[in-house]
Amino acid sequence: SSAGGEAWCHCAVARLRGVLDTRWHELPAKDIALTLGVVVLAFVPTVSHIGPEIGDLPARHQNAVVWLVLTLALCLPLAVRTRWPAACVAVIGVAFAVDQTLGYPDTFSKAGLLLALYAAGAHMVRWRRGVAAALTAGYAVLALVLHNLGSPQGVLDYLAFYLIMAAVWLSGTGVRRW
Repeated sequence: SSAGGEAWCHCAVARLRGVLDTRWHELPAKDIALTLGVVVLAFVPTVSHIGPEIGDLPARHQNAVVWLVLTLALCLPLAVRTRWPAACVAVIGVAFAVDQTLGYPDTFSKAGLLLALYAAGAHMVRWRRGVAAALTAGYAVLALVLHNLGSPQGVLDYLAFYLIMAAVWLSGTGVRRW
């Protein structure tokens, strides 16, 4: 029984490795270039304050490893933005929410949220309404959490931020239709 479980694990890892090897080489060069550009700019202090921000919470947790993981989670999924736009926007959305609730300082990596929303609107073929509904529900939860953590933002601030993010998604949808 233990040998069967171990064999299954090795088989699953081999399949995953094969999928990743095959898929990585199929990613569009423009997505890789965009990802690398955002990653580089995320670590440039001059542009650190460019990007969406809603929480305005005081910094509470200053763990450099967590900050690095969140920064990369806001950038690296852009490499799959045209191939798997739902996965891209989901990972970046969760990373953005965690980043906001922990009150980490601004980095350009948060612009990854805008790029992921646009890509989802432009490239997502299936599940558009479901993903939009899930993102809306997730944002509502984020707004409540930020409010409970003492964010100085008000209802109109949260609504304005949501409408801007929706406009980014819809602009991608408009390009897809065009």
